[in-house]
Amino acid sequence: MAPSLILFAREKCGIPSHQCLLTFDDGPAGVVTEELLGVLGELKVKACFCVVGSEVVVRPEQTRAIVREGHLLIRNAKREEGGINVLHDGLLSCPVTNLFRGKPDRSWVPSAVKKMVQHLRASEFHFPDPAQALAGRARGD
Repeated sequence: MAPSLILFAREKCGIPSHQCLLTFDDGPAGVVTEELLGVLGELKVKACFCVVGSEVVVRPEQTRAIVREGHLLIRNAKREEGGINVLHDGLLSCPVTNLFRGKPDRSWVPSAVKKMVQHLRASEFHFPDPAQALAGRARGD
């Protein structure tokens, strides 16, 4: 692939030539996600998972596993109507036990990813405090 065809050039994102960003879209996706998490875990590699709210509802434990293993969750709002609201609803409809088990360490996220996320106006999804999240949902926030 010619460098001009890459959506975000390395120079624009500030990614050093010896690094790359791994992203996996439209999950969590059952067996595929399980296999990806296994390989990434063996290699001690972190990645970005662009999740879809309707898939989060179907596979809440895989969503928890992605976060528990320290990967970055990013909403994939273009895949469905409702975007982040569907993702929030999907996570909040899951049993709260173990869902809000603290935030994984985000220090591994390179500044290039943060710049790209800001550029795309996407947002990193942080698990809120369960009491605040449920209280906000009850109020209709």
